[in-house]
Amino acid sequence: MSVGIFIHWKFKVVSDDDLFKHADLLTEALLEQERCTPEVKDSAVSADRGGAVVEIELSVEAASEDEALAVGQSAVRAALHASGWGTPQWPTHNEMRSLLPTDLETTPLGHP
Repeated sequence: MSVGIFIHWKFKVVSDDDLFKHADLLTEALLEQERCTPEVKDSAVSADRGGAVVEIELSVEAASEDEALAVGQSAVRAALHASGWGTPQWPTHNEMRSLLPTDLETTPLGHP
């Protein structure tokens, strides 16, 4: 039996010279995570330059809700690093582009 969750994560952009370009790179990295991690599905990225916010959404199916959350967070972290983003907790080689996690919401998904 598997459990599905929907993850919605907001990040405050600390510094970035081209938010939309880097959001596109993050989208590509998340799609790669979907290809490599079958538990990860339906990822999306949105960017708001005015609000200096990046939002990431994805669905994850795993054996338990805790495992699904761990897989989802790992996929997001890997995609952030692959696209050159970082957070204070997850340093990257490029300190100019960093994000602060501000909100993480998870919602259990129903199964037929």
